[in-house]
Amino acid sequence: MQPVLRLEDACARLKPVYTRIALVAADAQLRLVPGDEDTLVVSCDWLAWQKASAEGRHCLFYEWGLKDWYDNDHLHRELFIRANDWLYDGDRDITLYRGVSLGKSFANEVSVCLANHARLSVALTNIVQAFAIREIVYYDFRNETDGLTPEMRRTCIEMVCADNGLSYSDQSASVDAGSYTVSEHAMVSRERPRWQVAMLNAYGLVAEALTSLRTWGRKGERPLLMIGTNMAAPLAEQFDLADVTPMFTTRVLPKGPRMLMHCLRRGIRLVRLTAGRPNRADRQRAGEVIAEAERLFARPAPQSLRFVQAYVRECFLKPDRVAAAAAQVRSIERLFDRHKFTRVVVDGVRHWPPRAIMEVAALRHVPMDSTWHSSLAPNNVLLDALGGDPRMPPLVSRCLTWGSAHEEWLQKTNARQPVIRVGCPIAERYRGAVPVAKPLANRAEVNVLLLQYTPIWGLNVNMYESFVDLVRLLRAKGFRKIWMKLHPGRGRWRREYFLEIAEFFGLGCEIFKYEPYSQFAAWADMVVGPALSGSFFETLAAGKRHYPMIMRPHGFDLEYYRDCRIVERVEEIDELVERDEPIDARKLFDAFYSVDTIDNAALAFWHAVGKP
Repeated sequence: MQPVLRLEDACARLKPVYTRIALVAADAQLRLVPGDEDTLVVSCDWLAWQKASAEGRHCLFYEWGLKDWYDNDHLHRELFIRANDWLYDGDRDITLYRGVSLGKSFANEVSVCLANHARLSVALTNIVQAFAIREIVYYDFRNETDGLTPEMRRTCIEMVCADNGLSYSDQSASVDAGSYTVSEHAMVSRERPRWQVAMLNAYGLVAEALTSLRTWGRKGERPLLMIGTNMAAPLAEQFDLADVTPMFTTRVLPKGPRMLMHCLRRGIRLVRLTAGRPNRADRQRAGEVIAEAERLFARPAPQSLRFVQAYVRECFLKPDRVAAAAAQVRSIERLFDRHKFTRVVVDGVRHWPPRAIMEVAALRHVPMDSTWHSSLAPNNVLLDALGGDPRMPPLVSRCLTWGSAHEEWLQKTNARQPVIRVGCPIAERYRGAVPVAKPLANRAEVNVLLLQYTPIWGLNVNMYESFVDLVRLLRAKGFRKIWMKLHPGRGRWRREYFLEIAEFFGLGCEIFKYEPYSQFAAWADMVVGPALSGSFFETLAAGKRHYPMIMRPHGFDLEYYRDCRIVERVEEIDELVERDEPIDARKLFDAFYSVDTIDNAALAFWHAVGKP
């Protein structure tokens, strides 16, 4: 059986000092590095590190440089605040246009950039200092959830070299662009075919025209709901108030005659959110923003801010992109003029263009409600729109909460808005939770599902090791039918990579990625996976055993799960399987979704929004 090399044991096979390190991100790149006693290969590919170490090469997984960092840094809490540091001169946002921050249209990309830089620069700096490195040879170096361009990854390494007085050799030209096979790039966009865009635009025009005619002259509240489909669809289907005209964007509700007829019957208006075309004023302001940013960037700054500035310069500070954001602001102003919104409801406060809608609403003194799209607990992350950034006043005036866990999260993230508990619109799927079935007697016939452990803030090595360790532990306990389900989202790990891990360690495990989770919840008798996923609650609601994991280091607040045993080490699964004590999820369901305290969440929501 192939042993797993643990991060804490990695140095036992290495020398205390090396002259240089060679940075690689894939097995094929590692093979380009000449083997010698003075070169330490630092790999961003965990499996490549396992293979190279088994062959006796001087090799180290890059997360070795992160193992002592997470407990001493607050970036996980302040990430979305620090991502805006580049656009502030003191407390002044240099990117404002008609009162709206153009720079925050780029906030998501910058937060990914900042997280990538932190992991790469901290890991590399700690390895350099630990092994007294004097030279870096660069082939490739990237975080598994990579959001950087090749130029920015190279810039990150060059900054570390400059700040540590290291010599630097760039060998990236010798690397095959397709050699990285661990994961997909986080920022790859998938454009719709032109015919599909044309069909959506045509549907939007027709839907807006018909529903506007149907609701024209209607009195009462006119809330705009900028929320995702998972929330919008059940809310729209259960809406039935005569003196409220809710407004959804045409793209968020299911398309088709059934939903359109429902909107016409119930008096729901569908509105089109368009991008707009830049005019002379937009382009002039874009030029001013770029010039002022360059003046601000000329000042001395710490490495992390200098890196973000370089990233913003490369990816955002382009006349066309800034002007496009400016044109969107004017388009949103016209949307407000046309539909006369009396309230705005959002389920996220960072994404563009909803962020611009929030800022226009604040400028026009339109009250704003915030709710969840999915649970943000136990990640106590600060958000500026809720009061997490002292450089600006909160945009949100009221919070519509799902339950006590949501309210606890607001308190812990410095949000001080008035609260109305309305419950969760999707709570019905959890209200009739099925009791857990009989004890698992014949383990050879038990269907076991492992869910990929994907830390939002932590070490990816936990994900790889737990996959191997769990399969081996469960097989030793007599379980034979074991499947692995990967996260299906964009910028995530490839199925082929986990197949390679399974083959190298002889796991004999079926691995899936894109199939809907519902079919796995129906198949499984027992699930082991992260507590941070909605699948945790879906599994419990189906009456299945779920052993939730949050492995250290993680930076999360486990108080939210005070009524539930959280697994922090794979070895704990052994004990839980032997005891076979399923989770009593009733308190958790009510804390997160108000399944016992709110009878009809949709009705409570509409009464809060429509009759404030």
